[in-house]
Amino acid sequence: MNKLKLLTVCLITYNHKNYIQKAINSILSQKTSFEYDILIADDYSTDGTREFITDHAKNCPKTDLLLQDKNVGPYRNFIDLISKPKTQYIAYLEGDDYWLDCNKLQNQVDILEKYPNSSFCFSDVAVNKKQSESHIHPNLGGKTRKFSAIDLADQTGSFAQTCTLLIRRKFLQNLPEWVLNSYTLDWCLQIFLAKQGPAVYIPQTTAVYRIHNQGLWSKLDPFEGWRKNLKFYETVIDKFYNRSERKRIKKRISSLLYEALEFANVQANKKEIRYWLSVKLKKYLFFPIQQSLHSVRLLAFFK
Repeated sequence: MNKLKLLTVCLITYNHKNYIQKAINSILSQKTSFEYDILIADDYSTDGTREFITDHAKNCPKTDLLLQDKNVGPYRNFIDLISKPKTQYIAYLEGDDYWLDCNKLQNQVDILEKYPNSSFCFSDVAVNKKQSESHIHPNLGGKTRKFSAIDLADQTGSFAQTCTLLIRRKFLQNLPEWVLNSYTLDWCLQIFLAKQGPAVYIPQTTAVYRIHNQGLWSKLDPFEGWRKNLKFYETVIDKFYNRSERKRIKKRISSLLYEALEFANVQANKKEIRYWLSVKLKKYLFFPIQQSLHSVRLLAFFK
């Protein structure tokens, strides 16, 4: 049987010297009935990562490199990376994560072939924090199932971890500005894709997602994280036109504002109380007033 090259593994990296070898080895360990390419995009690493991947590419014909000549940032590097492949499918992996399942690519291709109207598939990850695999995410259990765009948006955060994604490349064409310019690019991308075809969840743990101090999200304090998520909800709500779907996003906004303001109140954080109270009063007056009154009393006490 002739092997068909229909997939590119897109590996993105920046200063991942301590992790990159394990990521690459997990790609090379994949057992498939098809050929696949590897494309590594390095964002001008200065810790030895670039030298490592350059040496690797010399000895691995299936690997191609995209080497930025200056630090362009994770979003520009990501866009350049996913824009280059011409294969039918794209698998995505970050240089500090790695795959656990040597059949990941084969199983995911089989799933997308089984569900031809789907845009991408994803699976569970083992979350590694401080060198220990602390929990499985999202750990939905059950059988393989489909998720619509609103199902993915109506969450406290993205539960389709990028290191598990396999995407139909045709749906990555002409990405809109609201996706490309968002701090929550990965989450916005999933909404954009799922608007074109449902996402398929596979209840298997196929990868390890590392949380460390250099991560885009782990370096944020809770309030900054809530601000990023609020921006996400305010962006994607305009992509849904059905009243019941918009209602689901509004409910998420309500919960986020309550949680953020409550935390600010508990901490007696004057700056954050003012910020979240202002957001509620200016944009979301329909939310319960009791919490707002408590915040006003706290601010008065500070004076």
